[in-house]
Amino acid sequence: MDLGENIIMKLYDCRRVQSAVAVDLDKLRGHLYVLDSGYDNVKCQPKIIVYDLKTYKCIQSVELGGLNGSGLATLVVDARPFKGETKVYVGNARGGHITVFEPDRSVWYMVALSIQNHGGAVIQEDYYGPEVDPDVPAECIALFKRQSSVYLTSRRSHDLYTASLKDLRNLTSYITPSIKNGDVLPVGLRVRWEGVKLGVSGGFYADIQGGLNYVYTRDFVAVRLSIMMGGVPVAAEDHKVLLQSYDLLPAVTKIFTDNTNYRQVWALNAMPNAENRHLVKINTL
Repeated sequence: MDLGENIIMKLYDCRRVQSAVAVDLDKLRGHLYVLDSGYDNVKCQPKIIVYDLKTYKCIQSVELGGLNGSGLATLVVDARPFKGETKVYVGNARGGHITVFEPDRSVWYMVALSIQNHGGAVIQEDYYGPEVDPDVPAECIALFKRQSSVYLTSRRSHDLYTASLKDLRNLTSYITPSIKNGDVLPVGLRVRWEGVKLGVSGGFYADIQGGLNYVYTRDFVAVRLSIMMGGVPVAAEDHKVLLQSYDLLPAVTKIFTDNTNYRQVWALNAMPNAENRHLVKINTL
């Protein structure tokens, strides 16, 4: 099925996109990943659809049966083509888990999250099982590959967590032929509380220099946060204001960089801003 035919919504035609809530791109392969929340969770299950932008064909589609489509929020591609590995991380408003899709194996599974610390106290030094901590938000996910870091939060939560991207990738070793779609892996992922954001946020993106970018929605302000993992908890003074404008940042849903040099940081609004544009540049690195 080609891209043009498949991407046009047709209600109840479950082969097609019903309600796209997030997209991300494997830039090296030219594969576009679309997170579709489905329709009514019964008529059409939520799914991930993969398009090849060189051939304009849909090359893969996998249903996320058992997940509540209304809670699906973000999708992040972790592509390592030279290692022959690609993983896709899906954020959900329901805390405590990350959904991982491996297109090369055509399997998706759940990874349980557990808090390693809170404030200065270590809550759990050793972690052996998939015990779920529902208080860990996993709606919004951002990757900083240079430091092998995963950032986690939710739009409504003030809390910010980090985890090791290396540890998350290495969980592949626990996948056996007995693992079925939707299973929870027998080993979970430890996360660390790093402090709090300014408040309710929109957009969530780690740039190539390790800055965490988001919009504090109450004040319509785009900020960049520098984090020292495992250091002093994040504070307001760690934020740099990039742009503050109700007219330009009315409803930011996504932050991203250009594909050329990754130094132009953009915010995408769900509605046209005062300049009748959905996009606005918020920073140049």
